[in-house]
Amino acid sequence: MTPLYLVFPDQAAAVAVARAISGNPDAEALPADGWLAGVYYNICEIGVIYDDQGAALPGWHVNGLWRGEPETIPAALRQFMTFPETPRVVWG
Repeated sequence: MTPLYLVFPDQAAAVAVARAISGNPDAEALPADGWLAGVYYNICEIGVIYDDQGAALPGWHVNGLWRGEPETIPAALRQFMTFPETPRVVWG
């Protein structure tokens, strides 16, 4: 299982990826869970994250769990993956 910490430039970019991945031109967000290319996943759309001083961090944040091998993560998501040392929001 691979945790996903995705940061899109904005919500519109996240919606565009959701539409491309799902094949649904009317999608408004990445589905909360489902199967993609034979792999089960979970997604939690977080949106804006704030630092300890209350300032918004850049981007539109989405976390997920990819329940397959890391190399099977779709390219459409890979380009938005980040690897925080200490994530501000985690599954739990």
